Amino acid sequence: MNIIKKYKSYKAVFLSSLFVLLTAACSENINELQTAAEADGEKGAFARIISSSEDKSTNLLDPNSSSWTATIEFVDNQSGSLIESYSLYATFKDNTIADESAPDHSIGTEVLIDTWNKSSFVAGTNYPELTFTVQASDIITKLGLDTNNADGGDTFFFRGEISLSDGRTFSSTNSGLSINSELFYNDAFGFSSTFVCVPPSPITGDWVIEMADAYGDGWNGGYISVFIDGVEQTHAAVGSGNTVTVNVPSGTQTLEWKYTSGNWESENTFKIYAPSGNLVLSDGPTPATGTLALNLCNESI
Repeated sequence: MNIIKKYKSYKAVFLSSLFVLLTAACSENINELQTAAEADGEKGAFARIISSSEDKSTNLLDPNSSSWTATIEFVDNQSGSLIESYSLYATFKDNTIADESAPDHSIGTEVLIDTWNKSSFVAGTNYPELTFTVQASDIITKLGLDTNNADGGDTFFFRGEISLSDGRTFSSTNSGLSINSELFYNDAFGFSSTFVCVPPSPITGDWVIEMADAYGDGWNGGYISVFIDGVEQTHAAVGSGNTVTVNVPSGTQTLEWKYTSGNWESENTFKIYAPSGNLVLSDGPTPATGTLALNLCNESI
């Protein structure tokens, strides 16, 4: 798959997701969470996360493999019995616009992803619970998103909404600050899924690392580690700098890149090129430590 877009800067971020709570129930134990968005607003219900997948990112290179699951519970002053359904909506934010003249491919109009009625709820310890799965490829289809207009770092934003048996609905727009600021609960109202580019298997061939030291005395303990099927090889700048080739052989199962800092990090810079010749990472001075986030969104897989 070859994804070409005007902006190649990419941060592989495992979807740290943001959820915003729905309106609180009328229980004396959670009075502070009852406050609605308006001073005289109504009180109703909210939903909170019991458990969820740690990784909620969308792999742009293989969206069919990207999904996450969450279990949420519904709270109201009738032990959750007033909740009739939970709906999930999505939008798309183009975060990788190269300049003012480049098109913005954001999709700001919400699209309904799914609705789960109370027949899908199960009895939890204290309140009814719902377990649901979100599939990235389904979201792409329903939004009508052309993945050629997406890149690593772009984002899906989701909004949840609960409907009560009396016809009222609750979401972030009519929930109070105690709900929306996530002070007390892991909410189940809104979250984000950041696009990353993780190939189904490592890209093999000759990778190139260009390393430089501004002072000219090498990296003083800093180095790049390349783990090929768990076997580590390390590389560091010598003198003012040097270039090395790292061969990743055909059949490699795992490939990981890391940077370890040394002294005088403000002198260290490096660039990594994929076998295609594309620049996939440029970092420094003072490179980020740990696992390196390579921009592989423009690689042919």
